[in-house]
Amino acid sequence: MTESHFKAVQAFHQAIDADGPALPSIPAAATVELRRTLLREEYSELLNALDSGDLAAIAGEAIDLLYVTYGLCVAYGIDADAVFAEVHRANLHKTTGPRRADGKQLKPADWTPPDVASVLEKRGSGVGDQGSGIEKENPADSQFPIPDSAVLTIAIIFDGGADPNPGRGYGSYRLTVNGKARAVKRLSFPGTITNNEAEYNTLIGALEDVHAHSRDLSRTIVQITGDSSLVINQINGTWKAKDARMAALRDRVLTLLAPLHRWTATWQGRANSVRVLGH
Repeated sequence: MTESHFKAVQAFHQAIDADGPALPSIPAAATVELRRTLLREEYSELLNALDSGDLAAIAGEAIDLLYVTYGLCVAYGIDADAVFAEVHRANLHKTTGPRRADGKQLKPADWTPPDVASVLEKRGSGVGDQGSGIEKENPADSQFPIPDSAVLTIAIIFDGGADPNPGRGYGSYRLTVNGKARAVKRLSFPGTITNNEAEYNTLIGALEDVHAHSRDLSRTIVQITGDSSLVINQINGTWKAKDARMAALRDRVLTLLAPLHRWTATWQGRANSVRVLGH
């Protein structure tokens, strides 16, 4: 049997010692940024080739973009062949739908989206376990329940700090899933970090928990609450992240938020965090 295109790209990454994680997971911020850069570069080059009308250039750049896209799947531990099969299955059902004036095939009324989350779960999703450097003191909870036709709502309260600042990093968060509060989770972070870095890493830990246990992120709403003005304002886009470290952490949070149905981030007074989290 001929090797799939994805397996070929996976072999290339193994040959250059850039193989991804064994399980689906969000990689480190530097890897996420690299994948963004590569995709932007190849997409831009493909557009230039289309404008040129050079058929050979169009073909080469199209495959370069495909190669980099498969590389992203390698970096995230995603089995692109399995996900492609599920997306293809769903797309085949579109053939019974109407066609738009410009030729695009539209979805029929009874069309359902591909169940990508289940494909990842079959491989054993460990979203966020790679590269975070987070030591969780409590064992992971079981998968969050969600009725087939419902939207899952998860409220996150988080706080973090360093002792001294900068110093030993720590954090806590609590998830409330469809109105049911879960146990507070305590985190510790290696090395010497600042208060702001600890706050960001705590939120990242909470969002990784959501990724690891939500059956369908596209039907998950996350409501974030914290007393860090910097974190809340930066992820909302009202403040710029001028420091490179803060920008990288902000981007990691936004990457984790991107697959969700909807999310909000709201500031609260410190007394509310202390009341819930104890610090």
